[in-house]
Amino acid sequence: MSRVDLTPRLRLAADYIDKHGWIQGQERDDQGHVCLTGAIRRCAPQNGDGEIIRAVMRMKGVGEEWNDDEPRTESEVLEVLRSTEITDTDLEVTFGPQWVEIVALVRRDATLTDAVYAVLTAACGGWFSPAWDSSCHHAAMAGLSGAWDAVVNGTRYATRDAAQGLVVRHLIAPDGFTQGHYNTLTKPWAAIIGKVHPDD
Repeated sequence: MSRVDLTPRLRLAADYIDKHGWIQGQERDDQGHVCLTGAIRRCAPQNGDGEIIRAVMRMKGVGEEWNDDEPRTESEVLEVLRSTEITDTDLEVTFGPQWVEIVALVRRDATLTDAVYAVLTAACGGWFSPAWDSSCHHAAMAGLSGAWDAVVNGTRYATRDAAQGLVVRHLIAPDGFTQGHYNTLTKPWAAIIGKVHPDD
Protein backbone atom coordinates (compact mmCIF):
# COMPACT_ATOMS: atom_id res chain seq x y z
CA MET A 1 0.00 0.00 0.00
CA SER A 2 1.36 3.38 -0.94
CA ARG A 3 1.76 6.20 1.54
CA VAL A 4 -0.01 8.21 -1.17
CA ASP A 5 -3.04 6.00 -1.73
CA LEU A 6 -3.87 6.56 -5.39
CA THR A 7 -4.94 3.06 -6.46
CA PRO A 8 -8.62 3.54 -5.48
CA ARG A 9 -8.81 6.43 -7.95
CA LEU A 10 -8.08 3.99 -10.77
CA ARG A 11 -11.01 1.82 -9.72
CA LEU A 12 -13.26 4.89 -9.63
CA ALA A 13 -12.01 5.82 -13.11
CA ALA A 14 -13.01 2.37 -14.39
CA ASP A 15 -16.48 2.82 -12.90
CA TYR A 16 -16.69 6.26 -14.50
CA ILE A 17 -15.94 4.85 -17.96
CA ASP A 18 -18.45 2.05 -17.36
CA LYS A 19 -21.10 4.66 -16.65
CA HIS A 20 -20.23 7.37 -19.19
CA GLY A 21 -18.49 5.50 -22.01
CA TRP A 22 -14.99 5.52 -23.47
CA ILE A 23 -13.34 7.51 -26.28
CA GLN A 24 -9.96 7.98 -27.92
CA GLY A 25 -8.19 11.12 -29.08
CA GLN A 26 -9.68 13.53 -26.54
CA GLU A 27 -10.32 13.60 -22.81
CA ARG A 28 -14.09 14.09 -23.08
CA ASP A 29 -16.58 14.49 -25.87
CA ASP A 30 -19.96 16.26 -26.03
CA GLN A 31 -21.76 13.07 -24.96
CA GLY A 32 -19.64 12.75 -21.80
CA HIS A 33 -17.51 9.82 -22.97
CA VAL A 34 -13.99 9.96 -21.55
CA CYS A 35 -10.58 8.49 -22.28
CA LEU A 36 -8.41 6.89 -19.61
CA THR A 37 -6.91 10.29 -18.72
CA GLY A 38 -10.28 12.02 -18.66
CA ALA A 39 -11.65 9.40 -16.27
CA ILE A 40 -8.61 9.69 -13.99
CA ARG A 41 -8.89 13.48 -13.92
CA ARG A 42 -12.56 13.29 -12.90
CA CYS A 43 -11.92 10.69 -10.19
CA ALA A 44 -9.00 12.31 -8.34
CA PRO A 45 -10.62 14.62 -5.78
CA GLN A 46 -7.31 15.45 -4.05
CA ASN A 47 -5.90 18.50 -5.80
CA GLY A 48 -3.02 17.52 -8.08
CA ASP A 49 -3.59 13.77 -7.88
CA GLY A 50 -4.86 13.57 -11.45
CA GLU A 51 -1.50 14.81 -12.71
CA ILE A 52 0.42 12.52 -10.37
CA ILE A 53 -1.56 9.47 -11.52
CA ARG A 54 -1.19 10.43 -15.18
CA ALA A 55 2.59 10.62 -14.73
CA VAL A 56 2.71 7.16 -13.15
CA MET A 57 0.51 5.69 -15.86
CA ARG A 58 2.82 7.15 -18.53
CA MET A 59 5.78 5.57 -16.74
CA LYS A 60 3.97 2.23 -16.80
CA GLY A 61 3.32 2.61 -20.54
CA VAL A 62 -0.46 2.95 -20.20
CA GLY A 63 -0.94 6.69 -20.58
CA GLU A 64 -2.55 8.83 -23.25
CA GLU A 65 -0.71 7.30 -26.21
CA TRP A 66 -1.60 3.80 -25.07
CA ASN A 67 -5.27 4.78 -24.73
CA ASP A 68 -5.25 6.33 -28.21
CA ASP A 69 -3.51 3.43 -29.96
CA GLU A 70 -5.88 2.44 -32.77
CA PRO A 71 -6.35 -1.24 -31.83
CA ARG A 72 -7.06 -0.38 -28.17
CA THR A 73 -10.42 -1.47 -26.80
CA GLU A 74 -12.56 -0.23 -23.95
CA SER A 75 -12.27 -3.59 -22.21
CA GLU A 76 -8.46 -3.30 -22.23
CA VAL A 77 -8.64 0.15 -20.69
CA LEU A 78 -11.04 -1.05 -18.01
CA GLU A 79 -8.80 -4.02 -17.23
CA VAL A 80 -5.80 -1.74 -16.72
CA LEU A 81 -7.78 0.60 -14.47
CA ARG A 82 -9.12 -2.34 -12.43
CA SER A 83 -5.83 -4.21 -12.06
CA THR A 84 -3.10 -1.55 -11.82
CA GLU A 85 -1.64 -0.68 -8.43
CA ILE A 86 0.23 2.55 -7.68
CA THR A 87 2.92 1.88 -5.09
CA ASP A 88 5.62 3.93 -3.40
CA THR A 89 8.08 2.21 -5.75
CA ASP A 90 6.08 3.39 -8.77
CA LEU A 91 6.14 6.94 -7.42
CA GLU A 92 9.89 6.77 -6.85
CA VAL A 93 10.53 5.37 -10.33
CA THR A 94 8.36 8.11 -11.83
CA PHE A 95 9.52 11.12 -9.82
CA GLY A 96 12.91 10.10 -8.44
CA PRO A 97 14.32 10.02 -4.89
CA GLN A 98 12.46 13.17 -3.83
CA TRP A 99 9.08 11.72 -4.84
CA VAL A 100 7.40 12.47 -1.50
CA GLU A 101 8.31 16.14 -1.79
CA ILE A 102 7.40 16.27 -5.48
CA VAL A 103 3.95 14.80 -4.81
CA ALA A 104 3.47 17.38 -2.04
CA LEU A 105 4.59 20.17 -4.38
CA VAL A 106 2.22 19.13 -7.18
CA ARG A 107 -0.67 18.90 -4.71
CA ARG A 108 0.16 22.27 -3.19
CA ASP A 109 0.48 23.86 -6.64
CA ALA A 110 -3.04 22.70 -7.45
CA THR A 111 -4.46 24.59 -4.44
CA LEU A 112 -2.85 27.98 -5.05
CA THR A 113 -5.24 30.88 -5.51
CA ASP A 114 -4.86 33.10 -8.57
CA ALA A 115 -3.52 35.90 -6.37
CA VAL A 116 -0.84 33.74 -4.76
CA TYR A 117 0.03 32.18 -8.08
CA ALA A 118 0.49 35.61 -9.67
CA VAL A 119 2.97 36.57 -6.94
CA LEU A 120 4.82 33.27 -7.38
CA THR A 121 4.92 33.70 -11.16
CA ALA A 122 6.42 37.17 -10.80
CA ALA A 123 8.99 35.90 -8.29
CA CYS A 124 9.99 33.07 -10.65
CA GLY A 125 10.47 35.49 -13.53
CA GLY A 126 7.81 33.84 -15.70
CA TRP A 127 8.21 30.22 -16.66
CA PHE A 128 11.96 29.80 -17.19
CA SER A 129 14.59 30.47 -14.56
CA PRO A 130 17.96 31.93 -15.52
CA ALA A 131 19.43 29.30 -13.18
CA TRP A 132 18.37 26.61 -15.63
CA ASP A 133 21.39 26.58 -17.95
CA SER A 134 22.88 23.84 -20.11
CA SER A 135 24.78 22.25 -17.22
CA CYS A 136 21.55 21.85 -15.23
CA HIS A 137 19.75 20.40 -18.22
CA HIS A 138 22.58 17.93 -18.82
CA ALA A 139 22.46 16.81 -15.17
CA ALA A 140 18.70 16.35 -15.31
CA MET A 141 18.88 14.28 -18.47
CA ALA A 142 21.41 11.90 -16.92
CA GLY A 143 18.97 9.05 -16.36
CA LEU A 144 16.10 11.24 -15.12
CA SER A 145 14.21 12.11 -18.28
CA GLY A 146 11.08 10.22 -17.16
CA ALA A 147 10.93 12.01 -13.84
CA TRP A 148 11.69 15.28 -15.57
CA ASP A 149 8.79 14.93 -18.00
CA ALA A 150 6.46 13.92 -15.20
CA VAL A 151 7.25 16.97 -13.12
CA VAL A 152 7.14 19.42 -16.00
CA ASN A 153 3.81 18.05 -17.20
CA GLY A 154 2.38 17.97 -13.67
CA THR A 155 3.02 21.55 -12.59
CA ARG A 156 2.18 25.04 -13.79
CA TYR A 157 4.89 27.33 -15.15
CA ALA A 158 5.73 29.23 -11.98
CA THR A 159 6.07 25.99 -9.99
CA ARG A 160 8.37 24.30 -12.47
CA ASP A 161 11.57 25.87 -11.17
CA ALA A 162 10.99 24.40 -7.71
CA ALA A 163 9.90 21.06 -9.17
CA GLN A 164 12.93 20.94 -11.46
CA GLY A 165 15.22 21.63 -8.53
CA LEU A 166 13.63 18.81 -6.55
CA VAL A 167 13.98 16.27 -9.36
CA VAL A 168 17.76 16.68 -9.44
CA ARG A 169 18.35 17.65 -5.79
CA HIS A 170 20.30 14.46 -5.13
CA LEU A 171 22.69 15.33 -7.98
CA ILE A 172 23.96 18.54 -6.35
CA ALA A 173 27.73 18.67 -6.74
CA PRO A 174 30.50 21.27 -7.05
CA ASP A 175 30.39 20.86 -10.86
CA GLY A 176 27.31 20.58 -13.06
CA PHE A 177 24.15 21.08 -11.02
CA THR A 178 25.32 23.05 -7.98
CA GLN A 179 23.81 24.11 -4.66
CA GLY A 180 23.64 27.61 -6.12
CA HIS A 181 21.52 26.38 -9.03
CA TYR A 182 19.23 24.53 -6.63
CA ASN A 183 18.87 27.54 -4.35
CA THR A 184 18.03 29.81 -7.28
CA LEU A 185 15.41 27.41 -8.60
CA THR A 186 13.71 26.86 -5.24
CA LYS A 187 14.08 30.31 -3.65
CA PRO A 188 10.86 31.92 -5.02
CA TRP A 189 8.71 28.96 -3.90
CA ALA A 190 10.47 28.80 -0.52
CA ALA A 191 10.03 32.53 0.06
CA ILE A 192 6.33 32.62 -0.84
CA ILE A 193 4.99 29.12 -0.10
CA GLY A 194 7.60 27.37 2.08
CA LYS A 195 10.53 24.97 1.82
CA VAL A 196 10.31 22.47 -1.03
CA HIS A 197 12.32 19.88 0.93
CA PRO A 198 12.43 19.49 4.73
CA ASP A 199 16.25 19.47 4.68
CA ASP A 200 16.57 22.79 2.84
